[in-house]
Amino acid sequence: AEAHDPFLREKAALSLGHVIDMNVPEPLWKATREVVMKTQANKDDPHWEKVYAMPGFKSAATGGNGTTTVYNGQTFGKDTFTHEAGHNLAGSLWGSIHPPLMSDYGKSQLIEKPVSLYGSTSRAEDFAEACMQYAKGGYHKESLRTGFPHKFKALEALLQ
Repeated sequence: AEAHDPFLREKAALSLGHVIDMNVPEPLWKATREVVMKTQANKDDPHWEKVYAMPGFKSAATGGNGTTTVYNGQTFGKDTFTHEAGHNLAGSLWGSIHPPLMSDYGKSQLIEKPVSLYGSTSRAEDFAEACMQYAKGGYHKESLRTGFPHKFKALEALLQ
């Protein structure tokens, strides 16, 4: 957040307070080097609106290069942080947010459906959504384990 903007400083403090108190797998923490908070929208939203065929699509945040950018002056919580950290982890592991088809996770994508509706928009979003569900723990992690056993096994190897 820009140091001179009290609005963004307050949003950053609230957001980090939400995330720091959560049990986030260490590889997701380490994959994110920086969080940037902006008051403006993602300049690429019109592109993603077309790619995802989702009229009015607005990015809450983006990640993938070790940086998570949060848009529209919003706060973020564990779900957003761990989803974007999933993109950051993919980028650090594979040099791309898209799991390679020959990786264990990529192979699992060939035999299991996406873990969520948003995950169905791309292989990258499926991986990030799976990271988020894994990090949520409890029912979500158990549903991932039972509903997507190959993806769960691949994530266990990456997130333990």
